[in-house]
Amino acid sequence: MLNKKELAIEMFKKTNCAQATLVALAGEKMDPKSLQLIGSAFGGGIAQQGKTCGAVNGALMALGILKGYNEFVDLEVKNKFYAVANEFITLFKEKYGSDQCKELINYDISDKEQKAKAKNEGIFDNLCPKFVSGAVEIMEELMNSKV
Repeated sequence: MLNKKELAIEMFKKTNCAQATLVALAGEKMDPKSLQLIGSAFGGGIAQQGKTCGAVNGALMALGILKGYNEFVDLEVKNKFYAVANEFITLFKEKYGSDQCKELINYDISDKEQKAKAKNEGIFDNLCPKFVSGAVEIMEELMNSKV
């Protein structure tokens, strides 16, 4: 049986970075097919715009599913949740230097030519799986220790 990091890497071969991270982290809580649908627009830095990395978005969505709040909680619970979310972002940035897709892969995939170059150079096969597994690892550690 695969651990969550391995599952994320396997999922990334078939889905986008957000879907892979979201399913790996929250697939035991919600139907993986539904999670894939939810994460569809977040790959490639939100709809392939090169903005916040899909792996970051997927991990944050999983945090919401697994440890999130609703209208019935008090401010202290909300603050604790956001503290964990912000710590995740900080740790991801510390590990990889950024949380922005364009900066992480050094290509603007919203540009067709740059996206094709990135694909030809193996960026999506060689670099992005590190971000996916790293996001899973960081979020798992935070959820186990902070929430």
